[in-house]
Amino acid sequence: MWLKNHCVNINNYEKEIMNLPKNRGTTEVVIVVDAYSTGKYLPTEIIKRGFSWLHILSRPNLPNWLTTNNKHNTYLTEITYQNNLNQLLTQLRGFNIVAVMAGTETSIELTEQLAQALDLPGNNPATSYLRRNKFYMIDAVNKAGLYTAKQYYTDNINKLIQWYQHHFTPGELIVIKPLNSAGTDRVTFCSSIDEISYAAEQILGKINRLGILNRYVLAQSFLDGQEYVVNTVSVDSKHHLSDIWRCHKQRIKGASFVPGCEVLLPVNGEIQSKLRQYAFNALDVLDFTQGPAHFEIMLTVEGPAIIEVGARIQGGINPSVHLECMGTSQLIKTVDSYLDPEHFLSYYRNKKPLKKWSRWADLIVPASGKVKSFTLIDQLKKLDSFHSVNVNIKPGDYLARTVDLYTSPGSIYLVNEDPIKLEDDYLKLRAFEKESYEFIAS
Repeated sequence: MWLKNHCVNINNYEKEIMNLPKNRGTTEVVIVVDAYSTGKYLPTEIIKRGFSWLHILSRPNLPNWLTTNNKHNTYLTEITYQNNLNQLLTQLRGFNIVAVMAGTETSIELTEQLAQALDLPGNNPATSYLRRNKFYMIDAVNKAGLYTAKQYYTDNINKLIQWYQHHFTPGELIVIKPLNSAGTDRVTFCSSIDEISYAAEQILGKINRLGILNRYVLAQSFLDGQEYVVNTVSVDSKHHLSDIWRCHKQRIKGASFVPGCEVLLPVNGEIQSKLRQYAFNALDVLDFTQGPAHFEIMLTVEGPAIIEVGARIQGGINPSVHLECMGTSQLIKTVDSYLDPEHFLSYYRNKKPLKKWSRWADLIVPASGKVKSFTLIDQLKKLDSFHSVNVNIKPGDYLARTVDLYTSPGSIYLVNEDPIKLEDDYLKLRAFEKESYEFIAS
């Protein structure tokens, strides 16, 4: 999941970022690569602990949707990587660098390369492909004996169709997606040759949401079950389960799925134990040794099956929600894993129950058009469970009908001590939303 760039209200984390000084007088420095999405909150936690930070952009042409309205002013300096590691290391001379952290998906390879070059904790860059390429990722997990989807990747649509005809019956559902993008970018559910051909054409040769050319298309068997988000943090290959969310989505024929909501769950329970064991096994297979991981896992009748995993903090989160519900967050644990590993070890010993329950709801736009008015936020503020919003819809804005994560115009965060009241307020949110979009007549 990726963070939308606009917010109606600024939460406490963002206020802290604005007020932080550039240098707290320390000689110890942390590098954050691509401090965007949830990674934009890493500097706050770094400076709180008395460290300074450097911002490195992994390439000059990062996608605008990722960087817009995510400007920083607390770093010592900002450097744009020009695909020359030796040059970058020369630019970093004179800084006492103690850690390198990934801000978002675009930063993973460079983060791992830098950590190794600086002899700092990090995942092995020789196995970065397992953590970025979805085919190799799932292939490795499957070869280790864990349950996964069937899959195939190619740059040839005819070969893709032949694979489908050989392995599936006519009308059977499969998933078509880019090989190394993120989120729900061009993820399409297909059940016919025509749908498969069209979906592949929309991927091959196109630039994906990460600004990368799609040279291949990935096809996978459809995993039927309940989807979960599983977030972890590791130190020296010792893994810690941070949080688990149950996902609710609506599938759209010939497209992807519209986001619904994610429900925060306690980390203990029968289902949670299955997900934890599967995720930890996959972390070992994929050579995760240090830092965060963000899993999407489908729990099927055959057992858990990986959808994908990223070597980063979950995108789209509001850290203040995690603090209110759990007393900590994957973000905080990630910073501790690098800068205070002794304190990080306390998370294994102190498994606290949830203080409050949370639902994270993505907005669903019913039709495309120019907005005349949008009344949802004022209605939501009256709900007992209302916490915060990540939405900026103004009269005159054009909104596309929601068909995937990227066409959702924002998120709503609900928090309540009573899970029943929380669910009731979520249902009210969806009822309010249906009446909230007024479009200008064309």
